[in-house]
Amino acid sequence: MLSKKMLFALFSVLIVAGAAIAFAVTTQIWSNPVVETVTTYQVTLSSNNTSPVLNQTVQFSALLIMNSVAQASKQIDFYKDSVFNGTSTTNSTGIATYLWTADGNCTWKALYTVP
Repeated sequence: MLSKKMLFALFSVLIVAGAAIAFAVTTQIWSNPVVETVTTYQVTLSSNNTSPVLNQTVQFSALLIMNSVAQASKQIDFYKDSVFNGTSTTNSTGIATYLWTADGNCTWKALYTVP
C-alpha cells in the first residue's frame, strides 16, 4: 500500500507533468509557409571562328543568364581542355568575351561559379 508521502509525490509529479504538457500545447510556434525560389544559371559559349587556323585569334563569348535575365558584372572562367585558362567579366548584356590565339585542337568550356 502507498504511503501518504508516496501518494503526494506521485500526485506532484502528475501535476508538474500535466503543467508541462499544457505549457507545450499552449506555446506552439507557428511559422509562415516557406516558398522556395529555384535559381537557374545558364552559360552559353560561342566563338567567332569554329575552325581557326594556327595562330589565328578566336574570340569566345559566354552568355550568362539567371532565370531568363542576363547577368552583368559576373566572373566567367574559361577552360581549355579542362584546364583553367583565364577569366572575363560579363558586360551589361551578360556577355563575357575571351581572346585566344589558336595553338592546336582543343575543347573549350565556360563556367560560372555562384559565390
